[in-house]
Amino acid sequence: TACSTVESQTADLVETAASEPEEVMEVIAPAMIAEKKVKPLPMDYTPIAQRVVTEAAGVQPGDTVVLTVSREELEIADALVEQVWIAGGQPVVILDTPMADRSGLMNAPMEMLSQSPKGQIAILEMGDVFIDASAISDPGIFADVPEERLNLVREASRELSVMFATKQGRSVDLGQAGGIPTKAYAKSRGADYQTMRANFFDALAVPPEALAAAGAAVQSKALPGSSMRLTSPLGTDLTFTLADDETRLSAGIAAENDTGEGLSTTFLPAGDFYACVDPSSVYGTLVQSSLSFRGVPVTNISMTYTDGMMTEMSAEAGGELVSAYFDEVDDASKMLTVINLGLNPASQPIDGSDYLSWEMSGIVTAALGNAIWAGGGSDAEGFFAVHLDGTTLSASDAIIVADGALVAD
Repeated sequence: TACSTVESQTADLVETAASEPEEVMEVIAPAMIAEKKVKPLPMDYTPIAQRVVTEAAGVQPGDTVVLTVSREELEIADALVEQVWIAGGQPVVILDTPMADRSGLMNAPMEMLSQSPKGQIAILEMGDVFIDASAISDPGIFADVPEERLNLVREASRELSVMFATKQGRSVDLGQAGGIPTKAYAKSRGADYQTMRANFFDALAVPPEALAAAGAAVQSKALPGSSMRLTSPLGTDLTFTLADDETRLSAGIAAENDTGEGLSTTFLPAGDFYACVDPSSVYGTLVQSSLSFRGVPVTNISMTYTDGMMTEMSAEAGGELVSAYFDEVDDASKMLTVINLGLNPASQPIDGSDYLSWEMSGIVTAALGNAIWAGGGSDAEGFFAVHLDGTTLSASDAIIVADGALVAD
């Protein structure tokens, strides 16, 4: 019968498996593949984790290493933890929980949101090295949280911000604008996910020495105290003076960005020159055609400054959300405090997308508000950044960026 035939064939296969397993696999493997689609092998993040832990962060035996990770990138998290152990560090892992955070922000009594962030302060005091490898699961998750609630948390966190100015240690942020690329974030920026992901890892692979050379060329022009002008075809025409603070360069090794004050920090993919601005010197208009604020598209935003104060702000789509933010924060959060210039040649805008990032070659970023992270004196409660493409940036008579491209000489 058919059943006895199948039983006989099965018995023969089992007997053969004991003595000739390779022959059995030749028989059954094609059937297994036809029956079930074989998943591609996962990416090996070990080389990336090695570079982050040993080169960028410089983890040493005995270091307490605080890692902030996301559910979306647990394979990267696992690789980082493994490399911290291998380097002799002691990992402390914090899991990013945006959905729970949103629920807490929406439902907690208002007075609870004003509490001092004792837990975060304790973590900052404990850590020697801080590695952030988080990703955005839902770009718009905080868009509907009332600004009043968010501002209570911002105000309470100023104590933590001030501590960053004196904390000694090393910090690595893996993921620039938008964090490590996710499908949700790529979709929100009109970008192909695989393209954004590939660009991210290509930019991550650029050697620190190449970025350091590009940064040195910019530093030789944009000296502390320099008079700067930023223009664009969209209508940006802004003048300002760099502060007397030492300029900084993120080339991929945190220890090389040590100014003796605050954390030595690098942002990955690397390639950032950034300098603090004298807020009172800012005059003119800043214009950008599109940006994303809490996952909400904002179009045709314009900010006007007189003697450092924002006198006017307007935007089309998404303008209400931005206006609510600026209405709630303190005046210092509306001031231009940091100018950043992208240096990474492998990081470029993506066709069909409005996604721009700090490290992209020739992209200028105007940062408003808190500047502790950049070595500045502003401990404003808020922070807002505008990435600008196609601009021309000059320091006195030296052209640094021309029509969105770095000037080499």
